[in-house]
Amino acid sequence: MHREISHVDPVLGRTSQAGLYFLTLLVGGLLFLDLLWDPLAVWLGPILGIEIPVFESGVTLFGSRWRFALVAAILGSARAMYGALESLSAGRIGADLALAIAAVAAILINQPLVAAEVVFIGLIGECLEAFTFDRTRRAITRLVELTPQLCWLVRDGEPVKASVAELKVGDRILVRPGKRIPVDGVVVEGSSAIDESVLTGESLPVEKTVGSEVFAGTLNQHGALIIEVKRIAEHTVMGRVIEITARALKDKAPLERTADRMARWFLPVVLTLATITFLANLWWFRAEDGGWYKAVFPTLAVLVVACPCALILATPAAIVAALGRLAGSGVLIKGGSALERLAEVNLFAFDKTGTLTTGRLQLGKILSLTADVGPEELLRLAAAAEQRSEHVIGQTIVQAAQGRGLELPSVDSFESRPGAGVVAVVSGQRVLVGNRRLLEQHGLAVSAELETALGQLDSDGETALIVARGEQVVGVLGARDTIRPEAADVLDQLRRMGIRDIALLTGDRRAAAEAVARELQITEVHPELLPTDKAAWLENQRRQGRRPAMVGDGINDAPALATAYVGLALGGIDVTAE
Repeated sequence: MHREISHVDPVLGRTSQAGLYFLTLLVGGLLFLDLLWDPLAVWLGPILGIEIPVFESGVTLFGSRWRFALVAAILGSARAMYGALESLSAGRIGADLALAIAAVAAILINQPLVAAEVVFIGLIGECLEAFTFDRTRRAITRLVELTPQLCWLVRDGEPVKASVAELKVGDRILVRPGKRIPVDGVVVEGSSAIDESVLTGESLPVEKTVGSEVFAGTLNQHGALIIEVKRIAEHTVMGRVIEITARALKDKAPLERTADRMARWFLPVVLTLATITFLANLWWFRAEDGGWYKAVFPTLAVLVVACPCALILATPAAIVAALGRLAGSGVLIKGGSALERLAEVNLFAFDKTGTLTTGRLQLGKILSLTADVGPEELLRLAAAAEQRSEHVIGQTIVQAAQGRGLELPSVDSFESRPGAGVVAVVSGQRVLVGNRRLLEQHGLAVSAELETALGQLDSDGETALIVARGEQVVGVLGARDTIRPEAADVLDQLRRMGIRDIALLTGDRRAAAEAVARELQITEVHPELLPTDKAAWLENQRRQGRRPAMVGDGINDAPALATAYVGLALGGIDVTAE
């Protein structure tokens, strides 16, 4: 998505951090050189056979000798003063003004080492913030890279390589198997299964046929598709995700605003104390020579001592520490406001697929419906038919059979029926593996016994695959999502921390939702919810005075994540770790 990169950068407001890093290294280098100059002079002088002057140490400029610390203090305080004046011109008083006053005061009382230390601490804080922001910016750039920049444009019935940036609404493109879709559009030719997990988090590929909508960034698994372009660049679903994420990063954390708010009352107090100190000392030393200077010296000392270095450094350091800890667990905070709000949360709501579950299928129950086909033979028969299938459920069955050491016979013929299942000839017999639609296509009836088996799997939250040999339905296999191994521990920890209210919000059917809720001991379950339904439920909780956190894993959870008091997004792509 060529245009999105230029679209994202202005939103992020990114400027080069190289200058900040260089200035911090320069100030730090000069500061440490000042501290180490005397011992170095004493040690190196005899070795080099020369006399190295000690502590007029520094550099000669304009006929005077300047200490290295003074040079460092002037360079660093100039940046702090610029930032403070810029804030004042906008009508804001922030912590940077306190730092600038302290640095200038230290220089005026001939304490350049103190001034250099003050500005160096402030610069370290800025570098920590810049480093965190730059990592997140790079992560968003990687999200942009999920969408191809080149595609096959269909002109006069022939595919021609073209740039995605040149596409127009109404154009038709060819997307081959194994390639990502570059635009949002509608399928006009072909059928395939599309992996939409990058957007929705759902583990199962979605079957697409003529008339189906497809989205940029999703993966075409098998089958070539001709797609009519409906939305491009920043107008696609993926483009809007990137824009929303980028804009969220501009939200300054309340912890940072707290530092500025403290400065608003802290600075007047400090300046008042400094004024009182000056007047008291001026009165005390009024009769002495140099009384003015003697009054200024303690006044400036008050300003230096009162500099909130810990506040200036602690805020970004705390944010970086929290982000690093969460990133190690696979959680990215989209906007610093969540950090402060997390401490006030009293309700957690979880999505199901990809959040409490892994999003990876495994074989569930095996229900045989005939005496001559036992569970092992039923699995072997279904796995044999699915050997050439590229569908995730088919691959799950094959892997389960191989894991049990079953020998699979060769397949004489194979046909995939998108949205229905597969038809294969195994050892001279026709084998069907799929859903009710596949049975209807071949004129096979759904018996009462089959209905009972399907109902049992449905109540257990499993996806059912019907297996028929010849003209007879011989059994049903179940496939189910697996609960994350750490899910139970996470919920237990939340309960120990005082979070008693935990809810499950999912678009999945009630049986699947309740099966997961039972295993994780979640008593409040809301299944079959649309994305807007989840958001409405959370909004209702907030109106009741509760402060809910929503944990989800895809764009389908975006309205809920935005509505919740705190939104926590889990994902299966590398951008989350960043």
